[in-house]
Amino acid sequence: SGVDELNRAVSQIDSTTQQNSATVEELASTSDSLSNEAKDLAETVSRFKVSGVDTSAAKRPAYSRPAPASSSKTGKPSMPVPPAKSLPDDDFEEF
Repeated sequence: SGVDELNRAVSQIDSTTQQNSATVEELASTSDSLSNEAKDLAETVSRFKVSGVDTSAAKRPAYSRPAPASSSKTGKPSMPVPPAKSLPDDDFEEF
């Protein structure tokens, strides 16, 4: 019946939402871990000294936050657009 289908759909949405939530938590944890490892690596590398080389550029972090994804689509359309068919001018009337 319709109510059973609705219950199944709601259960599926709930399950998917819980899976997405778990994935987000996992990715956030991984991101924090990688950030800490990058900081540790930068600190370790900063201890190396190279004679005769300007190291001022090495003191700033080589990473930055990625820009948010743009919602506008660019590029070619996924499906080619067929060329417009030319119509004969026989039906054209002047006013």
